[in-house]
Amino acid sequence: MILGQIEVGSTLIPGGGGTVYLPLLVERARALEIIASSEDYDADTAERYGWINRAIPDAELDDFVDRFARRIASFEKKALAEASCSWRSCSNFSSSVCPHYCNSKQCSL
Repeated sequence: MILGQIEVGSTLIPGGGGTVYLPLLVERARALEIIASSEDYDADTAERYGWINRAIPDAELDDFVDRFARRIASFEKKALAEASCSWRSCSNFSSSVCPHYCNSKQCSL
């Protein structure tokens, strides 16, 4: 797997996901390196940078996804909804301004 942000190398103005979400994953300085260089990054490097959760060899991917999906499917739906909503609501805010929003209609599975 190869990841990259090709806009600058393709003479395009970067925008959207790369400039907005990448700094939340890999920190600002690393995001600037990725965006400005337009380099290709292999999965192991992307994992080390925090860009992806984990690099899984192709031969192991189907088994991993099956196990992961079955495990999540075995959990209570309400607990998953609360966890998902709490994370989405709080991921861009400090804990001091992060009440639980899951009692509202914003969050349902």
